[in-house]
Amino acid sequence: MKKQVIYVSLIAIIYAIIVSYIIGLRFSGVLLASFLIFFAYFKNIKNFDRNNFIIYSLIFLVDLVLVIYNSKYRNLPFTNIDWHNFDNFAKNLLLSSNGNIFKIFINAIDLFTALVTIIYKFFGTNITMIYFYILPFSFILSNYLYKIVYKITNDVKIAQRYSLIILLYPANFIFSLSVLREIPIQCLTIMSFYYFLSYLKDDKMTNLIKSLVFIFLATLMHSGMIGILIIYVYIIVQKKFYNEYKIFRPWILFITAVLMFGLSFTSLWQPITKRFINIDSTSDVLKTVNYQNDYLIANTQYINNNSSSFFELILTVPYRMIMFSMSPFPWQIFNFSTLLSLLLDGVFRYYIVINCIIIFKNRHKFEHESKNIILIIALILIISDFLFGLGCNNYGQAMRHRTKLLSFELILLSMKKRKDIYEK
Repeated sequence: MKKQVIYVSLIAIIYAIIVSYIIGLRFSGVLLASFLIFFAYFKNIKNFDRNNFIIYSLIFLVDLVLVIYNSKYRNLPFTNIDWHNFDNFAKNLLLSSNGNIFKIFINAIDLFTALVTIIYKFFGTNITMIYFYILPFSFILSNYLYKIVYKITNDVKIAQRYSLIILLYPANFIFSLSVLREIPIQCLTIMSFYYFLSYLKDDKMTNLIKSLVFIFLATLMHSGMIGILIIYVYIIVQKKFYNEYKIFRPWILFITAVLMFGLSFTSLWQPITKRFINIDSTSDVLKTVNYQNDYLIANTQYINNNSSSFFELILTVPYRMIMFSMSPFPWQIFNFSTLLSLLLDGVFRYYIVINCIIIFKNRHKFEHESKNIILIIALILIISDFLFGLGCNNYGQAMRHRTKLLSFELILLSMKKRKDIYEK
């Protein structure tokens, strides 16, 4: 163990020196990021056999090179977006808080911006540095997805396969090389889900606490992740009374609503619901969604007209959810950029969504525990698609937000591959 730590430290130092020399970043900041990257990589090694280890290491080497390239030039597909917003927010926050860490966390619009600001405080206000702090989340995510798939299927090969797929999936691969929240949020969410499944199996409160901590952190990065917290509460309440979970139990829904209402009186509520802070009525929902249509104008829009009433908005929900989860469709392609969206994400979405629906439809064929997991993931995907579907009006947005949920979909697909988790 000591030798491994020494080797990792030496490699991390060498990489930090190379990055600092090529890009001109502060060495101390790059060194810390480098340690995180290499320790996240080495943590995963034990999960792979020889052949998959070679693939895993090649992915890692490509990431090491591309993160240097993209942090310097920012011209990989879909990565030259929003970084300037986080950069401006963090710089303004650093000035307005006078570098006070407590004020940074209190006044930040979300946890991600707060963390960027803190990195700026200690290592200089250069957005290029942040690229190297995003990358390790990708390998931590891969590790936890391996653990979940192995826990469910008890099959090492399937777990290895999906641990690699999450690294190679085009949207995930690209976003891990950018200054976006998608990979950190997906990582925190899947860590939370791992401990939530552990809690459901062993009833240990430590696992539940870990699960809630990680999902709160994810929700602090983006309020849309609150849907997963709601499903957790709904399942926890069901667990107290039933052995098998169901989509709809009215009195359990009522208890869940009461508990969430109680949470709204705590100090946690305001930070995790900042996106919904100005919504007090159905008319506020309508104004917020219509504002998205007016403000977020893009050549990839699939919703162009504002809803004139809340009822009309509700009627558009199924369409919004379908477009959020599966766009772009072939008839929405009109230039090279939109063709790239189809090839890098759209075609994979058709396969993923259709197979997730098939697995859910055939859940009765699975053994009891797997059936419950399928139901939980289905509920998470439905409520998350609903929340994000209302907030999106173009498939550039949709591609980013649905990446936060990709790991749940891959877990469902992994269950299809293992035949002995089916009921005999």
